[in-house]
Amino acid sequence: MDELYRNLTQVDIKSSLQVYEKCKKTFDYSDFIDIIFKPTMSKIQDDLTNEKISVVKEYVAKNVAVTLAKIIADKQNKDNS
Repeated sequence: MDELYRNLTQVDIKSSLQVYEKCKKTFDYSDFIDIIFKPTMSKIQDDLTNEKISVVKEYVAKNVAVTLAKIIADKQNKDNS
């Protein structure tokens, strides 16, 4: 979770995807979302609320997360075809 947080807030989609690929060995897609992705996004929101990160950093991290989610969903769709 910390690694994904760091990658999202540092605008590193490639490394964020690598986190997913590593987790995929242990978790399925929905578990990754529930156990890793959602808590990471909540931490980003909490850190914004507690002024640990800026609005800009939170906004960028959310955009990277949306891109990551799209890439993962596309991979899932391709794998299920």
